[in-house]
This record gives sequence, C-alpha cells and structure tokens, in this order.
Amino acid sequence: MTRATDPADGPEPEPPPHWEADVVVADGGTVHLRPIRPSDAEALVAFHGGLSQRTRYLRYFSAYPRIPERDLYRFTHVDHHDRVALIVELAGQIIAVGRYERHAGTDTAEVAFVVADAHQGRGIGSVLLEHLAAAAREVGLRRFIAVVLAENTPMIRVFRDAGYEITRHVEYGEVNLEFDVGQTSVTEAVMREREQRAEARSIARLLNPQSVAVVGASNDEGKIGNAVFRNLLRMGLDGPLYPVNPEARHVHGVRAYPTVLDVPDAIDVVVIAVPAAAVPGVVEQCAERQDARVIVNLQRADAWRLIDNALEAFKADGAADRLHQRVYTEAEIEVEDDRAIFDQEIGVARAAIGDGRTVAPGVTERNDAIVGAMPCGRDSR
Repeated sequence: MTRATDPADGPEPEPPPHWEADVVVADGGTVHLRPIRPSDAEALVAFHGGLSQRTRYLRYFSAYPRIPERDLYRFTHVDHHDRVALIVELAGQIIAVGRYERHAGTDTAEVAFVVADAHQGRGIGSVLLEHLAAAAREVGLRRFIAVVLAENTPMIRVFRDAGYEITRHVEYGEVNLEFDVGQTSVTEAVMREREQRAEARSIARLLNPQSVAVVGASNDEGKIGNAVFRNLLRMGLDGPLYPVNPEARHVHGVRAYPTVLDVPDAIDVVVIAVPAAAVPGVVEQCAERQDARVIVNLQRADAWRLIDNALEAFKADGAADRLHQRVYTEAEIEVEDDRAIFDQEIGVARAAIGDGRTVAPGVTERNDAIVGAMPCGRDSR
C-alpha cells in the first residue's frame, strides 16, 4: 500500500495558492500546474512506472525502476520553502514533476525535473523551470544548480534557452549548470515570447479548424443549431462536418451522432447550441475527448443561466481539472447595464450579450446569442 501521510507528522505546510495555475504550453495545449501533496503518492508511483528506462536513467543517473517507500515519502512531503516540488497534470494524471532543494545554509538550490515520454517536446520543462525559479525568488533563493548527464541534450537546451547567464562545468560525463534565478530583461523577454507563441498555437485550430462538430444541430429551422449547421454547410468547410443530435439520424442529409464521444474521427472545434443546462455535460465530454476546442452558442434566454450556472460548473472541483485551461477557471463576470462579459486573462475569447452591439466575433448585431471559446483538452498536433 502506498504511503501518503503519517499521522505523527502533524499538519502539512500549505503552499502559496498562487503557485497553482493552468498553463498553455508550447504546442498550444493547456496543462494544470500545482505544488505536490502527500495524497499524490499513488499518482507519482504511476507516473514513475510509466517512464521509459531511458527517461528514468537520464533523470536519476541509474535504472531506478521503482520509487522506494522512503524516497516516495520524501518526494511527496515538502515544506514549500527549502524543498519545493511542482507537478503538471493532464486529465487528472501526472505528466511531469519538477523540484528544487536548498543547499543547507545557502541561497542556492539544486533543481531537476522529468517529463513523461509522451509529453516531451511540448515545452513543459521550460514551464516548470519558470515556475520553480519564481518560487525560489519568493523564498529568497538566488541561484540554481542543475546536474545533467552530458548526453541529455534536450534538458541542457531547456536551461540554455531560458535566458539565464549559465556557467557550465563538465566532469565525468556530467554537466553542472549554475545560474542566478533573478529576472532580467532577457529572461522576461524569453518568457513573454514563449507565452505568445503558445497562446497563438492554442487558438490556431479554433480559427482555422479542419473538422467541426455541431452539438444541437437540428432539422428544425427555428433552432440556432439548424442555422449554425446550415451556414457551415453553405460556407463549404474544408474538412468533415459532424452533426450531433441524439434524436436525429441525419441533419441536412449528413449522418448525425448521439454525442461527441460517438464521433469516430478527430474534431478540431465543437460548436455547442443546446440549452444552458446541458452545456456542462457536453463540455465534460469534449474534455474527455481531449482533442477539441469548444464554442458555446445559445439563445439569450439561456445565456443568463449559463452565466449563473455553467461558469460555476467550470470552476467546480474536478471540472476545472478536467478542462485544464486557464481561461474559464480564472474568468470573471462583469455586469454593467444590460451587458455581461466573460473576461479572461489571456483574451482568447470574449462574449457579450444584451446591449445591441457586436463586441465579439460570432455575436450578432441583434445580440440574441452568447458566444464563447475555450481550449478543451490537449492539442493532438
């Protein structure tokens, strides 16, 4: 049985809340980053067991086939000050771990991280380094040391490309890297450029989809789903179009599917045109697919209920983790006059209703609809 906590240890120290975030990575996908907890022990064992022998060797300099009980306890019990560990999650599973440990009595710490094989090359190491460095600065650390095998060129590149002034020393096949963690104009520029590239890729499929599913597509001309699907057919989408309607076998002559989970092929964008009460369930299905972007499009009568109900569903425990994206979990609602706006930190999408103006793409001049867009799951490209 995996050990998670020891009652004799007393209460666990709490990390700063702002160390937890949803982060857009290099390929445009979004992951959840947070400090490790003792309850992550079993998930950490599963993560380690899924690493290839090569990845374990490059991280631990030995085969290290399993985590001994003593190490597992130490890995999952940190003080969030001298010893810090951050995990990266996707769909509730750990896909990366980064940590630093202060050298006793100094302002220097050793830093290391490891990323699951399937997620290497997505820029997750760079994100972990940024967040670990920020945490180190908060607690008064000035320098990081990293010991990397000379053959581990991808890891060396992560440190080199971060913009820090690095001192290198090679000995017995190991590369010792030392650098100040203080922010400079170079490190800030590197971080800003990384974020801009990631966010641009995050919305690329939303703006230029190769396949679209319309949930709520209908043969009833009085419904928004009918208009959306008909317009997409008319505009000639360069790729497949999937109507999703559990009560129809075909919509405008195109085969329909009961749910988005039943669509057999990859979906770039899902348009949701259903009553507000059904939106959270559809979004959960999209998160389960992990290959789609979501556009919510519903009549104004339902829009207010979306604001009141669906946003809370997005923020609810579990739902936010499954969605894995910063936009809606950190969204705020601004209400002024007869207008409501989903406002978000990175500005991927904005929706408005009620004052007769077109304030966002997809919102009609009559403003009888609310349209929002959110990344939902990992980019498959």
